[in-house]
Amino acid sequence: MTQMETGSGHGHEHIPEELRGKVPGRHYGTAGTKLLFEDERTRVWLLELEPEDASEWHEHPWDYVFVVDNPGKVRLEYEDGEIEDQDDYLGEVVHRRRGKPHRLVNKGNHPYRNVVIEFIGQRPPQSWPPAESD
Repeated sequence: MTQMETGSGHGHEHIPEELRGKVPGRHYGTAGTKLLFEDERTRVWLLELEPEDASEWHEHPWDYVFVVDNPGKVRLEYEDGEIEDQDDYLGEVVHRRRGKPHRLVNKGNHPYRNVVIEFIGQRPPQSWPPAESD
């Protein structure tokens, strides 16, 4: 098991460059504020956001699931300007396809937390197709 924390501005240690999201010719941050586990098939992140805090801009090159551990109102802001407001509830489990660059903003009055599980055992695509929406 690998355990380390990000350099996302939350007072955590720096995370190695090889674990940061990458797109050819671009660079993005991490999908969470703390890396909890990684092996050859999965990567598990904890994402904790105080009110009005935002995650780093990032992109998921693999499909992933997130599980809400501390619910709240959040906003997905996509790099292309699209906005998606969510009211995530305790225990909610959401599967998402790999997609376009985004960040998550806590729009509530309480800390928000989820666990992100990326399925890294999938081979990344040779080219980066347009994001799919479920």
